[in-house]
This record gives sequence, C-alpha cells and structure tokens, in this order.
Amino acid sequence: ISFNSTFYNCTGVDEIPEDLFAGCTKAARFDQTFAFCKGITEIPSRLFSNCRQVTVFNKTFYSCPGISEIPEDLFSGCAYVTSFNGTFSSCSHLKAIPAALFTGCSKVTDFAEVFAYCPELEEIPTGLFKGCRQVESFSRAFANDTGIKTVPADIFDSCRKVTDFSGTF
Repeated sequence: ISFNSTFYNCTGVDEIPEDLFAGCTKAARFDQTFAFCKGITEIPSRLFSNCRQVTVFNKTFYSCPGISEIPEDLFSGCAYVTSFNGTFSSCSHLKAIPAALFTGCSKVTDFAEVFAYCPELEEIPTGLFKGCRQVESFSRAFANDTGIKTVPADIFDSCRKVTDFSGTF
C-alpha cells in the first residue's frame, strides 16, 4: 500500500490525527504524503508505529514550514525502512532533531537531503545515526542548514558503508 502524495499541498490540513495510519499495517511507502502542507504544526507521536512494513519515507514532510519539532518515537517499529530521502527537507522552522529518531531503523541506506534547507536547525544530536550501519548516502543531508553551530565528532561512526557524502553540510 502506498500513501504517495496523499495530502500533497493540502491547504486545509492543519492537524494530523494521531491514529491516522493505525490500521495501515501493510503500508509500504510514504512519498510526499504531507509535502507542502503549510498548516501542519505538529506531528503526532508514534504516527507510523503500526506501519511495520514501510520501506520508504521520501519527502514525507517536505516543505512543511509549521513543523518545529519531531517526536522522538515517530518511526518506532519501522525496522524495514531503507530510505529517508528528503523526509524533513525544507521544514524551514524545524529547530531540533531528537537523538533517538532513527533508533531501530538499521536497514536505512539513504539519508540524502533528510534535513536539508532547515535554516533554524541549530544542533545535530549525538547518536542520531547510531545503529544505521547500512547507510550509503548522506548526500546533502544537512545542506543549507545555516543555523547549525556544532556537529558531533562521532556522527558517522556507525556508518561504515557510506559512499556519498557530497554536499552533506
């Protein structure tokens, strides 16, 4: 089951029900699901927790300027995800990333542009990619994030298979 562009550019959506995908146990893709939904200001905790077959979260919240924070357990239970390409890209008011956001997502190969163009993002938490041992690309992962003041020294320590760091910062 694919939720590609389901609420794409939906100007009337300003709230995501916490159980929106509760019965979607066979969901596999969330490409641009909420992209350009400018009214969304909050993402419910564990929104995708019952979606245990998901492999792709590409540009899921792309260009949602109202989002300023991400719940730590948003991807809890999503052990088969291989791509977070552009998931939070262009969320212009995103201020923080929870350290355990990708905990349990050990099959991810692509983090390209995952947090690109988030100018209010100031810090990358220690351990953000801990356990993500299959990653091949961090291309432009934090591109144009002009507010970042510090980068943890061990940010990529678990990521031994990476072949693409082009434009990461």
